[in-house]
Amino acid sequence: MYEPFPDAERVEANEDEQAMFDWAREQGIRWPKIVYPVRFPPGYIGSMALEEILPGERIVIAPNDSLFTTKVAQESELKDIFDKCPESFTKSMLVLVTYMIWEKFKGPASKWSAFIKYQPKNPTTIQDWLPNELDDLQDEDLKIDAEQRRKYHLYGWNHWKTILEKFDKFTPEMLKLEEYTWAFRVIGTRSFGKFMPYITLFPIGELLNHDNVETYYIYQKESDRPDATSRYSGIVNQIDHDDDLITHDSIINLKTELILNINQELNKTSQDNDKVALIRNKCKEVDTKEDAETAEHKKYRPPDMDLTESDDKCASIVAGPNEHYKPGSEVYMSYGRYSNRQLLSTYGFALKENHFNYARIKILLKDLATTPDQVEFFSSIDAYCVYKLKKYTFSIELIRGLRGVNWKNDYPAEAFLKAQVPELETLVLSIALRILKSKLEKFPTTLEEDNLKINEPGLPLRMYFSVLYRKQVKEIIAAHIKYVEIAQKIVERIALGVSVDEAVSKVEGEDDYEYEVNRAALRDYINELKDN
Repeated sequence: MYEPFPDAERVEANEDEQAMFDWAREQGIRWPKIVYPVRFPPGYIGSMALEEILPGERIVIAPNDSLFTTKVAQESELKDIFDKCPESFTKSMLVLVTYMIWEKFKGPASKWSAFIKYQPKNPTTIQDWLPNELDDLQDEDLKIDAEQRRKYHLYGWNHWKTILEKFDKFTPEMLKLEEYTWAFRVIGTRSFGKFMPYITLFPIGELLNHDNVETYYIYQKESDRPDATSRYSGIVNQIDHDDDLITHDSIINLKTELILNINQELNKTSQDNDKVALIRNKCKEVDTKEDAETAEHKKYRPPDMDLTESDDKCASIVAGPNEHYKPGSEVYMSYGRYSNRQLLSTYGFALKENHFNYARIKILLKDLATTPDQVEFFSSIDAYCVYKLKKYTFSIELIRGLRGVNWKNDYPAEAFLKAQVPELETLVLSIALRILKSKLEKFPTTLEEDNLKINEPGLPLRMYFSVLYRKQVKEIIAAHIKYVEIAQKIVERIALGVSVDEAVSKVEGEDDYEYEVNRAALRDYINELKDN
């Protein structure tokens, strides 16, 4: 249930917005129960429910021929260019960028004139931030990623411009970097794709702000019943849809079999071949399963989803199966399962609350070392391993990696992948605590300072998003420090002969709510201990 914003303020549409609304109605687009623009606290613009919107109700409906798509672009008067340069226009995004600039320079003669003129004049992401603004994120890898993507953007523009300069249709004015960047940012921040037949700009549908909601978009006949199972619905898990960061570092994916190989290099003199073979088989099972799940997650699309284009189909924004918008509430939709890192990179904003947030922990392999032999071995490998820590889920992957490096042949085979031996868990948790505390201590500002900063009046928007981003990363690391400390207490009690059920009782200072949250986060780890 989404409640009304008492301080929401309806804003009079400017000339471009009103022209776009009039054009959209002419195209048969309908949005009967929402209004835009509305200013919501603390000052951003969004869409508001005028009437009650019930679960499964269509919020915006746009006929197929009102959609601005790559197919429309490819079948336009630019078709000969795209056909003559297929190697340069294999990416649908570039086709749409080219077509949008072409239609923009037609002016009123373009069918899309009102829609294009309405688009934001200067859409930005963190790739457009100044170096000192990127520094405020307190994330060197995110800064490098933004700078590298900016370079790739310039390279892409140069290539695009060189191709189109060969054709008389495009003037030097149309091929300016400013025009390319504008179109690229508009399409990158406002297009729909995975569940549409083509990359698509969806007039009016693009006016809904993002949040981690169940409200989704769908492409089907209006007479069909919208079904959330034909789209991601709800918070099924905490897996994000983020791109990988572009980094200068060498990153090693520490799969369990690779961890075993490292372990055996460190323990050449004391190998039990039968035990190692048993562990290796189990590692292969784990890696195969996790790889399959990752691949399925990335390409997932319901098998019965029909995305065949048809004139009698429409694009719709649909309220989720558990969502109810009251009049006066802001109406959102989900752009995807993105963390604040991805939202900043793609859209230029961050959320106060984000189910898919994480703290990206990058660990130099030599920092895993606890013995002289390990130090010597890892010092020759200039590489990192990376873990994503979620706020309310203890990272089994981090602990598993540390455990695998420190497992010894005199431990049971089961203790390589699961928490089984208190002595080993005590060591592993102490290493994790050292690493996490070190990460938290290296930030230029503390969490407490960020909490004060975020509440400063008149904070510039980019600074606000920076503080919001780094504050939440620190909160996640701090939460994991707490989880590790509680896990240490539990393991300590087990080592003294206490049962697991007794060992998970409250630790000093925990109230009832904290106990429930902390034990929920540690559930998988506790279950491993129970399997012993």
